[in-house]
Amino acid sequence: MSTAKQENQVNLENQTKQVDQADQADQADQADQVNQADQQRQADQLKQEKKNWYNQKEKGNNFFLTLTGLIVKYTPLWFITLTTYVVASFYYFTNKTLRGDIKKYQDNLTSYFPDLKLGFLAPLKQVVNFADSVVNRVASAQGRKVYRELLVEDPDNLLAEVSQDPAGKRGQVFFFSHIGSIQICQTFLHYKAHKDFKLNILLDKKNSQKLHKVLSKSGDKQMGQNFNIITVDSLDSQQMLNLANRVERGEWFAISADRLSENGDKYVTEDFLGHQAKFPLGAWILASLLQTPINFIYCIKQKQQIIISLEKFAPVITEKGAKRTQKIKQLISTYAQHLEAKCRKYPLYWFNFFDFWQK
Repeated sequence: MSTAKQENQVNLENQTKQVDQADQADQADQADQVNQADQQRQADQLKQEKKNWYNQKEKGNNFFLTLTGLIVKYTPLWFITLTTYVVASFYYFTNKTLRGDIKKYQDNLTSYFPDLKLGFLAPLKQVVNFADSVVNRVASAQGRKVYRELLVEDPDNLLAEVSQDPAGKRGQVFFFSHIGSIQICQTFLHYKAHKDFKLNILLDKKNSQKLHKVLSKSGDKQMGQNFNIITVDSLDSQQMLNLANRVERGEWFAISADRLSENGDKYVTEDFLGHQAKFPLGAWILASLLQTPINFIYCIKQKQQIIISLEKFAPVITEKGAKRTQKIKQLISTYAQHLEAKCRKYPLYWFNFFDFWQK
């Protein structure tokens, strides 16, 4: 074979190798792109499948809640009760995810408290209690009495503090959880607190706004003046200054301490009913920045009895830096134990209808 032919053959082999290498590189790039696309799809799917409370739309819309308001206002109690059972049963039996989340909560609860017996119909009863709480919120705002007895548990005499003239006093913070209904507490405080008492309820933008619009229409004008809803998707310096000024004027705050918002809240993980759960830091950090004592408020309706619970929990958090973080973690650990006790006492009034232990 001539030298020219040999050179041509070598060149051809080299070109073939280069093409093969290029093809392999292209295939590798394509494989990487496919893997990245698969990973992105999996991430998107996981994000879509997350059953956090903020991805589940508030049960009902303006029309439904307005209709509820009309039913509560113009129909007898027996009809309200019947409607509540029908709506709750329909929602329970048509929502598989809801049934699964309630089962997980009740399984964890009864495993943690083996002596606690809930019964076969306990999951449905929990949904009925939630539906009943919605009716009670509307009825309470309308001034309609849907209970026979009011029981106030106030071992620390907090009611006396909110009954005093707020002039010259600093405000405080109520932490509430989704055991029972904070809205009934709102109406209770309206009638029991001082006429100048103001309570600011801090809410995530997507949480229960429709409900509060309806409640504001149902209640009287004075209630609207005494209670204010503040949206806190994120707290900037201007908002913090506004809140601090309100505290100095003697205004109080109410904020949820048991739910993460959709904005990626900072959180700590604590043992709750035998399993690790995430608890938001936001409420605790806010209380420390505002330099306010921390109190708890609950409202439970059992049959025809309304139970209002007011409790002092912690004094002003004075620690700074790392010590403050450590102090807050200690308080949240105690808070988780406090919630466990409340769940044991009122097992079917846990209204966090999502996977609370989701990792």
